[in-house]
Amino acid sequence: MMFDNKDIYRVEVKSATEPKGHTRHHKNYKPYSYYVSRGSRSKRLISSNDADIVALVANDIKAVMFLPVKAVKVARVRKKPEDFGSETESLELALEEVRNDRLE
Repeated sequence: MMFDNKDIYRVEVKSATEPKGHTRHHKNYKPYSYYVSRGSRSKRLISSNDADIVALVANDIKAVMFLPVKAVKVARVRKKPEDFGSETESLELALEEVRNDRLE
């Protein structure tokens, strides 16, 4: 949970230790891999019923990227180390999108 003034936001935290592997088409592509899904046996994509924001944590570089849940379209999200920018900026953008969704 995260609090902002009078608002409460549900945050789902996913972490990865280090970037791993590559795809067969991109040998130098080593992303962090996050399973943004729910359930132990049958997985289902996280939805706005579960959380408002997803926090993707890269443990080795001590970085966090925030995404509104509605922006997550696949169960496995991959992010390169260079995708992690300003934590404050990504949080503000995610909060703004969630606030706008709540107003609709």
